[in-house]
Amino acid sequence: MNRFSFLLVSVVVCLPLLANADDLLMDKHLNGLKIDAGMEGNSDSGGQSASGALQALKLTNNDSVAVICMLKPGPAESSDAQSPPAVMAPGESATLRVEGKYTGAPLKASLECHKK
Repeated sequence: MNRFSFLLVSVVVCLPLLANADDLLMDKHLNGLKIDAGMEGNSDSGGQSASGALQALKLTNNDSVAVICMLKPGPAESSDAQSPPAVMAPGESATLRVEGKYTGAPLKASLECHKK
């Protein structure tokens, strides 16, 4: 294998690691509720705010009762930019955001949902 091929293979192997650098690591505490949670595409600010990284989480209430969900940022993320709680009737969706310092490491947060 020549030098160019080795370099090309090395870059291709590292691509998945780079793609996951901006992910949101989340602890889910759904309390038995049927809530779907998934990352949204670009946020209104283009994915980043002036102070760092911004992740948007789309929630859908698939349960038969109204729920309230809160996204609490991890210790390294900005707690003063915390999303307000989302109240969702059955079948409704909401978007919560967590802001953090852009370090290349995943943002951390805790999602807690309860019956309203």
